[in-house]
Amino acid sequence: KNFDRASIALYEDNWERVSRAALACFKVLRSFGFNDQSLRAKNAAIPLIYFIFKKKIEEDFDNPLRYKEDKEAMRKWLALALVKGVFGSQGDVVLTGIRNAIDAEFNACGDNVSTAKFPLGRIQKEFKGNAAKNLALEDDTIAELLSTRKEDPQAFVLLSLLYPHVNFDQELHMDHLHPEASFKDLTDSGIPTDELDFASDPAHWNSLLNLQLLNGILNGSKNAKSLKGWVSAEQVNLVEHLIPNDCSLELSEFKQFIQKRKELLTLRLKEFQ
Repeated sequence: KNFDRASIALYEDNWERVSRAALACFKVLRSFGFNDQSLRAKNAAIPLIYFIFKKKIEEDFDNPLRYKEDKEAMRKWLALALVKGVFGSQGDVVLTGIRNAIDAEFNACGDNVSTAKFPLGRIQKEFKGNAAKNLALEDDTIAELLSTRKEDPQAFVLLSLLYPHVNFDQELHMDHLHPEASFKDLTDSGIPTDELDFASDPAHWNSLLNLQLLNGILNGSKNAKSLKGWVSAEQVNLVEHLIPNDCSLELSEFKQFIQKRKELLTLRLKEFQ
């Protein structure tokens, strides 16, 4: 119902470029680590394809050395949009608003379309007053997101927000900081008796609170090593890996570690408000 003869003819006349833009977009989405499961809202790709087409960069957009600033803004927008579920309803309204923001960016560039940047700021401003569609992460939303379990497709999306510095062109793994095997039997863990229920709860050891994003090589070095042993052996950068530096990394202090990491992840996610 959204197409008439004129719009269909326009697509036919430009189909070669449109199809190349779509293909380039999905190649880049794959390089971000997204797959059919984690990219649940396929409509989210439409604004990216539209931007690629308008900027006329469909021929080499999937080149890993080109358009890094645009790709980073796209990746951040995509992660926020999926986390907030902005395409859950009224998708046409969302797409129209994003198109308006993208058009405004190109209009501001005049004839020099190559200077246009993917307008994350304009998109955020477009929906700022819409409680259901804005990209802000409020306190209650953040608290709920941090309870996301490893097996939830949204876990990877959230970790991609938290770890923007990782190389998304490499194979990436979601890894438990305190190894999963440690929680099979906590008898000799040294965890105080009154904290065992807390430690054995998957909402703590199998949620975002105990997960990180690693490339395949680093994940191989981590394997089932204790968190403290891995950090020491590999001289891990605690800031990069979002590991609190003001508490013990011993399993016996798991509750304190989780509380401190919750504070750390909350602060990081608040940066996206």
